[in-house]
Amino acid sequence: MPILDGMPAALLIQTDAIDYKQRIPLGFRENGSVYIYNHANLHVKLALAPNKEHTYHVVGFAIKPDSIDHMKLKNKAKEDA
Repeated sequence: MPILDGMPAALLIQTDAIDYKQRIPLGFRENGSVYIYNHANLHVKLALAPNKEHTYHVVGFAIKPDSIDHMKLKNKAKEDA
């Protein structure tokens, strides 16, 4: 489990509503294919520290895993050039 500033991460799942889970999967299945997550978006929530100017505390930490097809991005960049 990833930890940031002593706080464990939660998995951020966004469908119709936002849901949090403690386990982070390695990938997913879709249309008979298996995909491995190769990126993670970190959502860090901060709060201003009381009585301290320009000082913040981590009050929340969520991870949203993502799978990016780099070959598609590379081919698109070539097409756009």
